[in-house]
Amino acid sequence: MTTAIATLEPQTATTATLPAPLSNLAHNAELLQKIMNWDFSAEEQRFQKEFPHEDVAKASHDFRIFLYLTIADGVSYFIPSFPADHMWHVSLWFTHNWQAFSMECNNGVFFHHNPMSEALPEDEAREKLDAIQEACIRHFGSVIIEISDVVCCS
Repeated sequence: MTTAIATLEPQTATTATLPAPLSNLAHNAELLQKIMNWDFSAEEQRFQKEFPHEDVAKASHDFRIFLYLTIADGVSYFIPSFPADHMWHVSLWFTHNWQAFSMECNNGVFFHHNPMSEALPEDEAREKLDAIQEACIRHFGSVIIEISDVVCCS
């Protein structure tokens, strides 16, 4: 398994809905709304072509929550599932939208994806998955994304 890291470096919204536990958010509701409503429709269509066996709505939702947690906490979280990671990869193909997203939602800082060359040891991988699970609980009151595998890091 190959893993990746995203890094944050200096450098239009419509359809998705906010998760139900929005009322549990202590802060960053505006950021969450921006991310959940960002127009990734072209990316979602391409994802569906590339990964027809995957649930595009679930992958996009989990990817957006991963982005929110990473940006809101300023922490390098591991993306928690292959479908969400695939959505990230497809989003990177649409460079203009990805740059616009980074500038608008990440305070003018480009959100990079840096592949890692090898898988983490099992105990370290579990710690990374626990960290994103704890972040979900802290922000939403429960785990609202699929957490199945250490795939990439922000």
